[in-house]
Parts: sequence; C-alpha cells; structure tokens
Amino acid sequence: FDTTRADHLSCYGYARQTSPTVDQLAAQGVLFENAYTAEPLTGPSHITMMTSLYPQQHGGTINGMHMSTHPRPILLAQILHHLGYKTAAFISAWTLKKSITGLGKGFGVYNEDLSYYYKLVNAARRGNEVGDASRRWLRKHGHSRFFLWVHYFDPHHPYELHQRFANLPQESHATIFPASASTDADKAAKIRAYDSEIAFDDNDLAKTIKLLGDLEVRDRTLIVFVADHGESLGEHGELTHGIFLYDSTLHVPLIIAGPGVPARKVISEQVREIDLMPTILAFLKLSPGSEAQGVSLWPLIDRGFK
Repeated sequence: FDTTRADHLSCYGYARQTSPTVDQLAAQGVLFENAYTAEPLTGPSHITMMTSLYPQQHGGTINGMHMSTHPRPILLAQILHHLGYKTAAFISAWTLKKSITGLGKGFGVYNEDLSYYYKLVNAARRGNEVGDASRRWLRKHGHSRFFLWVHYFDPHHPYELHQRFANLPQESHATIFPASASTDADKAAKIRAYDSEIAFDDNDLAKTIKLLGDLEVRDRTLIVFVADHGESLGEHGELTHGIFLYDSTLHVPLIIAGPGVPARKVISEQVREIDLMPTILAFLKLSPGSEAQGVSLWPLIDRGFK
C-alpha cells in the first residue's frame, strides 16, 4: 500500500477500523512493530525493496530517476524469473513505470496502463482497477509457481472520501481533499478521507486473498504486506511526504504471513525494507548474493518457535 502510515492501521493500534483484511493477515502471521523505509518517496523505496540496496547504491534517489546500471542491480523478479516462476507486477502510479525506474526487469507482465489518467496531476489508477487486473492474471497463473506484486496507490494525496468506508450516510457524495487544510475541521476531514482510502484498498485486497483460497494455494503462498512510506498529514509542518525524515513518513507497516510463519507474533526489533528481498529469497532457500545490504528476517521470525 503506497503512502500508508503504520499508525493508521487497526492492527497497529489505530482507533478507526481501517484495515480488517490486513488485521487478519497480522493475526495469521508476524507483525513488525518497527519497520522503516529507506526513503519516503515511491520510486526509490520500491527499488530498494526489489534490490536490497540503499538509494545511494542503486542510484534511483528521487522519483523519476532510473536505477544505475554500473554496477547493475539485480532485481528479485529477475532471480525468480530465472528459476521458472511466473512473474507479474500491477502498478498504479507513474512513479513506478518501468521506463522511469527500471523495475520491469524479470517481470513477464508489468501492467502499467495509465494512459487514461495522464490528464491528472498525479497519474494513477484506483486500487480496484489494479486489483481486478491482477486477479485476472492470478486466475490464469495461480497454479504455477508465481511472484505477484500488486501496488495500491489510493492513500496518496489528493485523498478521495469513500463514504462506504468512512461511516457516512449513503447519500453523502465522494469528495476530493487536497493535501492542504486550513482549519481543524478541514484537517479532520482530510484524515477521514485518507483513512477511507486505506480501507478502500483493504477491501480490494480481501478479494485477492479470497481468490488464493478459491485456487487452493493460500496455504502455500507467502504474503508480504508493506508500505513504501507514510504520510505527514500536516505533522511537523509537512503536508504530505518526501521532505522531512520523521516517523510519520519513515515508519511503515510490515506483515508477513504464510507457510512456516507463526501466527499472532509481534516483533519489536527495528527492521528495514532492504531486508525484504533477502527474507523472500531465504524462504525459498536462496541467497540474495554478496551485494545485498539487507538481511533475512527469518531468524527473528523463527526465534522461540524452533
């Protein structure tokens, strides 16, 4: 989930019920209380996730900057594709287009059709559209060994109020809330809209997890839920993200569930997004190679359960 603060998810203690699907994943797996992104920008953060390299090493240090080619980073998808996995990415924002980031390597499908949305300031498509496209692919390839990356962008500003997920009367109309807010009432409305965006995507995620069950592969699928960064929501004088380095934008949710993962475990040690690639590869008994700057989280996951 793009732009999603850990402290705005129910399973992280948020009072508003924003994330029933993610809460269920946390109940079935491991929740990391203190997970941090390398940089509060979408492009650099996702490249870090897929390479286990800090932005200074992979070269994509700002949105719109391609990762470096010397030395050439090796992507998680490239490794899995080489091993015969069906690989697919379904992204929902211009900041992750493969021509911009270089993240398309190793993906058999890199679904990034944003042509309709380029008339908008932030070219992005809604989570339900990305979810529907990813599930069409999953129905076809779900019985193969697969690596599927689904990117939900909705909590990014400007925030759209989804009345169904904001405890509002059905006759209320959806409203777009910009990042700025001049009064306390405006700020409260903005946060409610932001929360409803999270809940909107959580509702779509439920459909994908149900499909894994319908395909009878849920019990042998590792699910990693993570955000690329958070959102300031006006804290510290920052309206959104990408400028300051406070927990509001650096602290992200991270939940891992699936085969061999203990249920309802909470890990308080600090972990990092550069640890995701080594962790996923360790699940498959593979090494990330000597260039990876992250480490596998399995020693923390397994501790006390072996």
